[in-house]
Amino acid sequence: MNNKGKRLILVAALLLLYLALLGLLVLTEKGADGAGITSLPLAFWYSLTTLTTVGYGDLYPVTAWGRVIGAVFQLMSLGVLVSLVGLLLRILRGRWLPVLRLKFLRKIDWYVFSAASTEALVLARAIHESEPDAVLIFLSGENDEGVRESGGMLLSLPLRELIGLKKTGKLPYILCMDSDPAVNERLSAEADALGAESWCLSEHEPDKLPPTRHFFHAAECCARSYWKRYPLKDARETIVLAGEGAFAEALLEQALLTNVVSPDQSVRYVLIGDWSDFCRCHPYLDRFADLSGGDSGGDSLVFAGEVWNQDWAPYQDADRVILCWEDENVTADRLSRLQRYCPVSAPVHARLSWQREGVITFGSQEEIFTPENVLREELNQLAVRLHGIYCANAGGVQPGWNEIGSFLRRSNLASADHLTVKSRILLNGREDFKEAFRVWCKLDPAGHECCRRIEHERWSRFHLMNNWKYAPVRDNAKRLHPMLVPFEQLSEADQAKDDGPWKLLSDAAGLGLKSDRL
Repeated sequence: MNNKGKRLILVAALLLLYLALLGLLVLTEKGADGAGITSLPLAFWYSLTTLTTVGYGDLYPVTAWGRVIGAVFQLMSLGVLVSLVGLLLRILRGRWLPVLRLKFLRKIDWYVFSAASTEALVLARAIHESEPDAVLIFLSGENDEGVRESGGMLLSLPLRELIGLKKTGKLPYILCMDSDPAVNERLSAEADALGAESWCLSEHEPDKLPPTRHFFHAAECCARSYWKRYPLKDARETIVLAGEGAFAEALLEQALLTNVVSPDQSVRYVLIGDWSDFCRCHPYLDRFADLSGGDSGGDSLVFAGEVWNQDWAPYQDADRVILCWEDENVTADRLSRLQRYCPVSAPVHARLSWQREGVITFGSQEEIFTPENVLREELNQLAVRLHGIYCANAGGVQPGWNEIGSFLRRSNLASADHLTVKSRILLNGREDFKEAFRVWCKLDPAGHECCRRIEHERWSRFHLMNNWKYAPVRDNAKRLHPMLVPFEQLSEADQAKDDGPWKLLSDAAGLGLKSDRL
């Protein structure tokens, strides 16, 4: 039985006890000489004046047992008074005072969390740290201490009513972070109907979404955070990725889309575990990577078996080892055995939420649920600008950001997300958008062609990973595109389109953005 059911039973029991005392009072007083409490209404009036400590003196018991019952009412009066004061304070603190406070904070940004889940509290603390004046509101949750520690308030209000309080400034950011993805998706749809922007924690992103609805999930955020913190060090790096599940697949997908650094790169991904589902979901991997296990040039995917410790050689030959199973305890156990039985000279990265000696750990909730990974405001700004660049180059009337489909928006976001990699390419590992753009502008024709090839490869991979294929005529519904061909086969005009994302370095510099904010 939940707490609400227990409280109802307690209230019912107290009510029955009260009625029984009233009945006993009438029975003992009725018929006695000088008795004034001779009916239930009079007994109720007497109990009311006694319990509230008013005590008019117009009614009082005259029998011994009546005085005993009267003494019970007197003793109960202290508890009733305390309960009334507590109830009043709870009402004031639970709704009235927070609502009154919000009316004075309408010009400040509001972040509204659907629930006080662990993920939501982590994100709330990160927002509070970067924006101490921001208002953090939790619509539900029983972790009052966690809410207070995050700098937030618990306020159970319908979303429509809460949004109605924000009459000036930007509408609240609605962060749908319940443990149930279905609840998150319903709240996200409700926020959209009310004109508010929402971010929904769910692995099931619909194919078509309005630009005010954003979906994110932990595995995707983890992969994005990992490759930004630990980027590719060499265009010929050998990476062993041992693991299975959503996090491991997200790491590989992000790697294939992000680690595009040179036209003649040959990154080797050695995959240990069951990757059959990943391959079925991405049938065009062989269009940009060698799957034969040979060395034909370019990136390659080597499937080294499902049993993680069947052969120690891949770990010994790697430039980097990544261990990532869904269950952290499994990752920790296999990490321990790898360290005990296999001499690995390469850095070992393990998805663990706690530190381990001699190992690079990643994937803690504090790393995953950050404003940069979830809200991605700066990244969205750049994606909108990039779409504007494409529209300007295309000429004619082109659909605006709000009119394009969710896939094209994600394509622009992926391109903007590659901006830090472009900076490292131009500056030999450094990240400085302003300086990188200056270097790009000074490149000779061969240098510009190299940059275009890199961008075309990245763009092609994104489409192939989303199961687009070549066709002479573009058909978005069937995922067909005429530019899914080698760079040499593009017209000069189409090759020049690949300058757009490099020009975006200037926009990032102009906005004063830093790579760690993307």
